[in-house]
Amino acid sequence: MEILVLSTLLLIGLILLLVEIIFIPGTTVVGIFGFLVSGAGLVFAFLNFEYSMALWITGAALVINFGAVWYGFSSGVWNKFSLKSTQT
Repeated sequence: MEILVLSTLLLIGLILLLVEIIFIPGTTVVGIFGFLVSGAGLVFAFLNFEYSMALWITGAALVINFGAVWYGFSSGVWNKFSLKSTQT
């Protein structure tokens, strides 16, 4: 059950951060909330798992988050979803 809670917190944090980067540029409540949810997941990991396992979880979360953001920007897959029109 702890793994489910942890993975849900980290996944929601990742989704909120990607929404912030792709759809809502700038620093808004969504990005701050994404960081808070990811941080809550890491705090949960340190409270409920051994220290060495929590460090592995932290490292994996960082690699996955940076990898998802890098892949999203470099592959162009998000171009279908991002806004391109402007109002004058």
